[in-house]
Amino acid sequence: MQYGSRFSPVPLALALVFAAGTFSTPLQAQEKVQPEEIPPQAVQPETAREQAAEQDAPVEWSFNAQLRPRLELRDNHSFGLADDELRYRGIYAPPGDTISSVSQRSRLGVGAKAGDVSALLQIQHAVEWGLFGGNALTDPVLFAHQAWLQYKPSDTWWVRAGRQQLAYGEHRVLGTVGWTQVGRAWDALRFGFYPSDAFGVDVFAGRYNVGFENPAFEDVSLFNQDAWLTGAYFKIREVAQPALDEIDLYALYDVQIDDLSDDQPNTRNLLGLGARLAGKWGLVDGLAEGVYELGSRCLPGPSGQCTDDTVDLSAWMIDTELGFSVYEPAALRLFVGYSRATGDDPDTADTNEAYFQFYPTAHKWMGLMDIIGPRSNVQEIKGGFSFKTGQFKLRESVHYFNRLEPESETVGLEFDTVASAKLTEILDLGVGHGLFVPSDGISSGEEPDGVANWVYLQMNAVF
Repeated sequence: MQYGSRFSPVPLALALVFAAGTFSTPLQAQEKVQPEEIPPQAVQPETAREQAAEQDAPVEWSFNAQLRPRLELRDNHSFGLADDELRYRGIYAPPGDTISSVSQRSRLGVGAKAGDVSALLQIQHAVEWGLFGGNALTDPVLFAHQAWLQYKPSDTWWVRAGRQQLAYGEHRVLGTVGWTQVGRAWDALRFGFYPSDAFGVDVFAGRYNVGFENPAFEDVSLFNQDAWLTGAYFKIREVAQPALDEIDLYALYDVQIDDLSDDQPNTRNLLGLGARLAGKWGLVDGLAEGVYELGSRCLPGPSGQCTDDTVDLSAWMIDTELGFSVYEPAALRLFVGYSRATGDDPDTADTNEAYFQFYPTAHKWMGLMDIIGPRSNVQEIKGGFSFKTGQFKLRESVHYFNRLEPESETVGLEFDTVASAKLTEILDLGVGHGLFVPSDGISSGEEPDGVANWVYLQMNAVF
C-alpha cells in the first residue's frame, strides 16, 4: 500500500541506518532459494518539467510483514555416538535421542521512496518458544534485520548503504539462509552498475557479526570475531546464447579478525575466485558453479581461539546439476547432480586444503536435515524430482555423502521430502520429512546405531 506525503524520508532513513548499526546481528543461518534482490527500475524523466515534478513528488510509503511459526521434531541425530566420536553433527544434533521445538519469525517492514532516494527498515523478532537468553540463532532478539538507504538516479547505476541482504545465484556461496528464523544480513555498502541487459556488476563491502552467534568465542565485543567481506560479482547475459544463458564471475575477499587488542593473526584471510554457468536447452537445463580459494588461516588452540601460528590455504569446490522438465498440465522436473568440496590432506602439514564455504544457504544443497553441516571435505551425488500443479508443490531428493580425507569413507544416505500448498494469497503451509541412514564414515569410533528422522510443519504468512 502507498500513501502520499511531502515529508522527505532522507533524514529519517539516515537515522534508521545509523541506529541499526547499534543492534547486534545474530547470523548464520534457509528455506526456498529467493531470487537476488535488485532495486526496482526507475522511469527516467525526459524533460526538465518532468524532473521538477519528480523532485516534488510525494513520498511513497510501503509496508510488509511476515509471521512464520514452525514445529520441528528431530530423533537420533547423534546415532548413539559419544560427542567426540560424531564427525558430522551439523548445527542441530540434540544432546539426547529426541528433540522438539517450536520457533517463530516475526518481521515488520516499512519502505519509503521519493524521487531517486528510497529506504527500508525491517524489524525482526526471532524466538524459540520457551527459551530466553543466550547467544543462539533462536534467541528472542528484537533487532533491525534490514535498514538501508538507496540512491538510484538512473537504470544504469545505484548505491545502497546500511544493513542489507547479500545473495547471488542459487545461494551456494553467498545467501540469506532464510530457513533459519534469524537469517543473514550484512552492514554493507553496495554499488551496482548495469549499463545494459547483457552486463552488470555489483561491488560490495560488508561486516558480518560472527562472534555474536558463536558461543565458543568468549569475547563478542565490537569487531572482535567479525567477518569483513569485499567482493565484485559480474553478470553476463545473452552473450553466449544459445550455449549458455547466464555467466557469472566473481571475486571475494574475506577477513575474520580474532582480536583487535593483540598481535595474533586473523582467524582467516581468504580470497575466493568463482564462476557460475547456467543454461536451458528445450526441456533440458544445466548449472555448474565452482570456487577456488587461497589465503591463510590461524591454527586454533584447544578452546577454539587462534594461536600465533598460521597455515596456507588452497582449496576448491564444484557443484553441478542437470535437469529434465515436462510441462503442462503439471510441471515435473527430474534432476541429478554432483558436488565436491576438498578436505585437508594430512600429508601436507604446511597447507590446509579444506574448503571454507563462505556464507551460503547450505541447508538447501547439503541435505535438509543439516547433519553434514558446512560444505567441506565431502563429496555428494544426488538425484530426485520436483512436481508442481496449481498451488501445490512437491520435491523428493536423495543424497549420497562421502568423506574424502584422510581416506574415502561413506558417510550415509539422506532422503528428503518437502510439500507445500498455497492456501490463500498470503498464507502458505509446508510439511517435510528427512531420513538419514548412516554409514561408518560418520563416526571416528563405534559404529552408528539406528537412523535419524526429522519432521517439520510450518505456516508462512506474508503481508
